[in-house]
Amino acid sequence: MTVTFDDQVERFADLYSSSCYNLLHYPQFYFFRAPMTLMPHEINIDRSLHDKVSNQQPSNGISVVRSAIFLCPI
Repeated sequence: MTVTFDDQVERFADLYSSSCYNLLHYPQFYFFRAPMTLMPHEINIDRSLHDKVSNQQPSNGISVVRSAIFLCPI
């Protein structure tokens, strides 16, 4: 079984609220989860792939691909 970072965060994350009474508005087994979003490096890769697909010219059989390098801070 492989455990990824997001699985660990999902299992061990705590839910914080100013009052426990705020939880009364949700069903007993409600699954609290943050909305799925792409990380900055994933957004750049997605844009790069989109550029490659949109720059292809299938009509004459020649594909032109514009390459790009994205640097992300570590």
